Amino acid sequence: MHSNTIMSQLLTLLPRHQFDQAVSDFGGDHYVKKFSTWNQLTVLLYSQAAGKNSLRDIQTALGTQEPKLYHLGLPAVARQGREGPLLPGIR
Repeated sequence: MHSNTIMSQLLTLLPRHQFDQAVSDFGGDHYVKKFSTWNQLTVLLYSQAAGKNSLRDIQTALGTQEPKLYHLGLPAVARQGREGPLLPGIR
């Protein structure tokens, strides 16, 4: 049985084509290798909706939902320690 998550329902309210056009117009993804502006928007929307207060909270929460991240178009959550930043999707 398939059901849409609240996040996917929220993301359908945003016109993806217009978002991608604005990113292209302003060069928002010019130097991006893995974590696009759409991914950043998705993570920020999730963190606001879930009331997360820190990058560690966001990383932990997204890590528990890792099987569902694919459906939102997000990469896997990075599991880095002191040697790297605590940003989702950046390995």
